[in-house]
Amino acid sequence: MTVPSVVRDYREPTVPPAIVPPDRPPGPLSLLVALLRNPLRALSADHYQESILVYSGLGGTTAFVMAPELIGEVFHNPSNSFAKNPLDRRIMARLLGNGIIVAPDEDWRWQRRIVAPMFTPAGLAHTVPIIASAAHAVLE
Repeated sequence: MTVPSVVRDYREPTVPPAIVPPDRPPGPLSLLVALLRNPLRALSADHYQESILVYSGLGGTTAFVMAPELIGEVFHNPSNSFAKNPLDRRIMARLLGNGIIVAPDEDWRWQRRIVAPMFTPAGLAHTVPIIASAAHAVLE
């Protein structure tokens, strides 16, 4: 008896689409291109293995905070504790306006208060089905 291809395909393990990170971070020009096209391509394997990565360059020092508990610390402290350098702020402001990611202290506080309820379990309960539906549509 032959197994229909639909059944055969169903039995094979599925691997969700993923970006395989490079072993080393991209150089400055490649980094800029990756950030503009798809920011996930700017992350190296170290970004998925380390809690914090710190880079220093012409624009100053940049820290990539990757551990969930540390990300929470960044988002729950006043913005001046984790200030962005002027170059980052200028580039990001062009892309994002004066949004919560680049807003100065006084704007950051009221913006954070406004969005905080959306990130509670009750707030996320409304958006998770929408995100899951969109993800399924992309995968199909």
